[in-house]
Amino acid sequence: MKPPTQSTVPSPGHPWAALRPSEYYRQEHPDYFSDSESVDVAGVGEDQLKFYLDQLTTERREREFEEFARAIAEKEICPNLLPQTGPVGGGDSKTDASTYPVSEELGERRYWASQARPPNDDWAFAFSAQKAWKPKVAGDVTKITGLSRQFSKIFFITNQPVPDKEREKWETKMLTLSGCDVRILDRTWLVDRVFKGHHIELAVAKLGLDVRMSQTKRLGPKDASREVELETLLNSLRNPDLARNDDYSLAESYLEAAKLACSLERPRTEVDGLFIQARHLAEKYRHPGLALRAHYQHAWRSYFWFDDPIETERIYEAMEPLLEQIGTGEECELFSNICSVLQTAKLLRQHEIADEREAARVGRLKARFTTLAADAARPNTALFAKTLLVRLGMKDSLSDKQRMVEMLDAYLECFRQSKGLSTYPLLRFVDAIEGIGEFLCSLPNYNAFQSEVQQLIVERCGVRETGHRQLKYGIQLLTNKRYREAVSQLSKARFDLAHEETLLESGKASLALGAVYGDMELRWASRAAYLEAAHIALYSVESMRANPKRGFDCVMRLAWNELQLGRIAPFLAWRNFAHGLANQVKASGQSTEDVTEELDRQDGCLGCLFLKLAPEQAAELKRLPPTLDKMGLASSRIALLYSLGESSVIEAEQSASPAEIQDLVESWKEQPAYSQIRNSTVGETRSASVYEATIFGVKYRIRCANELGAQIYAETILGMLESAFADAKWENFAFVVDTVDLSIVSKADGVNPPKINPTLLGMESQELVWGTGMIDWMRNKPQEYTQHLYGLLTDILLFTTIDSKNDIEEELAAWKAGGVFERACSTGRTFTALLDLIGANKYDINNWLTTPTS
Repeated sequence: MKPPTQSTVPSPGHPWAALRPSEYYRQEHPDYFSDSESVDVAGVGEDQLKFYLDQLTTERREREFEEFARAIAEKEICPNLLPQTGPVGGGDSKTDASTYPVSEELGERRYWASQARPPNDDWAFAFSAQKAWKPKVAGDVTKITGLSRQFSKIFFITNQPVPDKEREKWETKMLTLSGCDVRILDRTWLVDRVFKGHHIELAVAKLGLDVRMSQTKRLGPKDASREVELETLLNSLRNPDLARNDDYSLAESYLEAAKLACSLERPRTEVDGLFIQARHLAEKYRHPGLALRAHYQHAWRSYFWFDDPIETERIYEAMEPLLEQIGTGEECELFSNICSVLQTAKLLRQHEIADEREAARVGRLKARFTTLAADAARPNTALFAKTLLVRLGMKDSLSDKQRMVEMLDAYLECFRQSKGLSTYPLLRFVDAIEGIGEFLCSLPNYNAFQSEVQQLIVERCGVRETGHRQLKYGIQLLTNKRYREAVSQLSKARFDLAHEETLLESGKASLALGAVYGDMELRWASRAAYLEAAHIALYSVESMRANPKRGFDCVMRLAWNELQLGRIAPFLAWRNFAHGLANQVKASGQSTEDVTEELDRQDGCLGCLFLKLAPEQAAELKRLPPTLDKMGLASSRIALLYSLGESSVIEAEQSASPAEIQDLVESWKEQPAYSQIRNSTVGETRSASVYEATIFGVKYRIRCANELGAQIYAETILGMLESAFADAKWENFAFVVDTVDLSIVSKADGVNPPKINPTLLGMESQELVWGTGMIDWMRNKPQEYTQHLYGLLTDILLFTTIDSKNDIEEELAAWKAGGVFERACSTGRTFTALLDLIGANKYDINNWLTTPTS
């Protein structure tokens, strides 16, 4: 696994910039980390361990301490220790342990399960659990230096706490006395190494601690596979016969083992030990490319797994001598990535780096990249290096908007030159830019940059890859409230991703598009986009079960939209559907806390609508309370009963006084939702409903019979108009009418599709008379239906403005080229989703007034 490029490093303004590097990276790439349930395996704390170590003195358990101290020394100091075989106290050898000789080749190539490698020198170890440690260290050092075998270093490990000043004093004294380097390691060091080195299980086993194991670790599916792979590698690396194997393959094995151990979140000492072994072998046997990769992987993980920018910088300094030996763009990128990480660490104040040191490091990098960029004999490498120079320039220009504009243009020129260079990583560089896209959205040339880059990606990778880019860019524009541009990008993404393999991504684009329309107060267009998203999320049982929360979110947005449009029956239909999906969310194990909260909030908002209804509109819904009761809409039921003048029913049910009921109603009226919700319904209980939308100052009012076909057609017209004008510009239109009135009915003598007299648009109300079988015709003749909608939209544009026909036709041509008509007319196809998901009868208010839903 190669870590992603610089785009994964959060900029100072990024919402995750406050996180530790490991927290940020885990959220960005959870699959790179352990998927097991990580828990402490032993319930022992630092204070408890200190107490146990102190008790060893009074209980005379020197042998246990000796075993423990030697095991920690093998993990933290050197792995090749030979214990003494005589009685306690040093025995005949005068040492408690000493190093045994290991050949240089075996020491380098064998896996020792420790960060430290076997030393070439002779080292002696003395372990003591005596309270009086001073005479003990003096006696042990005297005995050891009196041996025929000369030791270059002596380690004295005690279970007693030794203050720093005392330790320094006695180490100096012992050096003067014996002429030997003496290191005193005390209880504090032991406790620190046990916990920071993740050796708790070792301490429990060696000291016989009487503690309960807290929980066992449940292995995740990815970790199960990694464990098998890692153990296979380590078993082979423990085999001394590998000393005869190919050194390049051996270094590769250590590097792969280090990466696996890191992903499994093994102790850092183990991970570092494997990386150090890989780096050492690659450097010693002069494999610069492998050495560079080993250094890079170690530096990257030191920062993003262990939050250690200091070690990352040390490793970069160790890899920097390889800079002059690199010859490929990929190798250049490794240096650039770590350099970028260090720049970010400084910007986020995670690590203090002197300006001069950083400038010198970046300068050396730029000098090498400049040399490679001028090498015309290697066009791929040259363009790669040139692009990395631009990336470094971008990093230097974050506070200079004009320089950022210039850097973006420089990037684009690099991408233009990549045509025909098949190994140039265009997508990776685009990813890096899009990683800070929310910041770049404010640049005046970013939209043009995106347009050209998307075309380059189409030529290189096809429309699906472009669709992913459009989706990401569209969401960034939505976040920055750049709604018109977001509509264009998300619409393109929706169509480009509308393939079986990327259908869910297309649904995501539709969902985001619905959110954009909603923020623009284009409720009919928003409704059509959400309906398409819901259809994709729920088009199959498998899709729904895979992620019921996704379907729930789509359906709830549809319900909210219908509530804002004042349509009770469609609201109840989607609300009922959402309630069923909420049960699926719970059954799937996904969190339902926000689900329950949103359902309750929606109940309250419906209640606010009922409170604002005029008495005659409330009376039309007098048979609705039993349905609300059965659906669990308790708050809205109380509100409707109040508007119907049936406060006595509420008082009896709630055991409340009239004053208490009035206080409850007044508290509702103080809620923000009360002022935001509309104060009327569309008239679903009557012979016809009235739907309205105001666009560019023109009110479009459609009176439609309360029949499914007429309702669908009215929804489609308003959704089409809002969608078409969503990214239009005011200056392109001069409307001469205030209102466009249409009436939609279905009669036996009607025509499918109906005719319209465009010359009367805006002059008087026009009746569009459909024939029988209206829905069947729309469903079975999709191309003719789309052409009809296109003609209707064109007529409305031509006959409601004073713009010349040429100007209008020119604008229409631009709309067609930009996919506006395709987007607008696609709203006519969403009715099939409605029929598939909730059925025709749920759209009829009488279904809810007569028989409570099941």
